[in-house]
Amino acid sequence: VLALLLKFVILTPNGLKTNATETSTITTTTTTPIPTTTTRITEANNTATTSRKSPGCFASNTSVRLATGHLKQISNLHVGDLIFVKRENQIIASPILAIFRHYRSLIRFVDIYTTDSIIPLRLTPLHSLLVLPKQDKHERYLFAKDVSIGSHVFSSDLRLLTVVNIKEVLISDDNGYTILTFEGNIIINDIVASCYAT
Repeated sequence: VLALLLKFVILTPNGLKTNATETSTITTTTTTPIPTTTTRITEANNTATTSRKSPGCFASNTSVRLATGHLKQISNLHVGDLIFVKRENQIIASPILAIFRHYRSLIRFVDIYTTDSIIPLRLTPLHSLLVLPKQDKHERYLFAKDVSIGSHVFSSDLRLLTVVNIKEVLISDDNGYTILTFEGNIIINDIVASCYAT
C-alpha cells in the first residue's frame, strides 16, 4: 500500500499535472488567428474577438474631428491620427490605437438626435455613450438603446445637449467601425461616446 501511495504522489505532485493542462490551454488561445473582419490592429489584439457577434460600432458615415480641426469620416481614419477625447473634465488630443471594421449584410443602428444636431449620432444599440439621464445628477455611460428623449449627452466642448429624438434604423451591406483610444472614449459627430460595447 505504501508503495502505491508513493507512486501516486510522484506522478501528481501538488496537482502540477492540472496546472500544466491549464497553461497549455492558455497558450493555445493566445495563438488563435485574428478574425479576418479586422482591418487594422496595433494594440489590444484580444478585443478583436468581439467582432464575431453583432459588433458594437459606429456607422460608416459618422465624422470625427482631428486635432488639426479638420473633420474626417470614420472610414478614412488611420491608426496614429490625433483625435479629440475626454480625459476627466477636459478635452484633449489622443492618438488612435486601433481601428476595427466589421462588414455586415444587415446592421441595426440607433440614431440619436440632439438640440444641436442635424445629422444624428448613429451607433449600434449596445454601444455606450456618456449620458446625464433625466432627473439625475450623475453622468454615466449608457447603451444607446437605453438612452431616452429628454436625457442629456455631452458635446465636444462638454456642454449638455438634450436628446430630442431617437430612431432605430436597419442598414444593409455596410461596414461598422470601432475606434480604440487610450482614454477609452472618442468624440464622434461632436458627441462624447465610449470606444466599447457589449
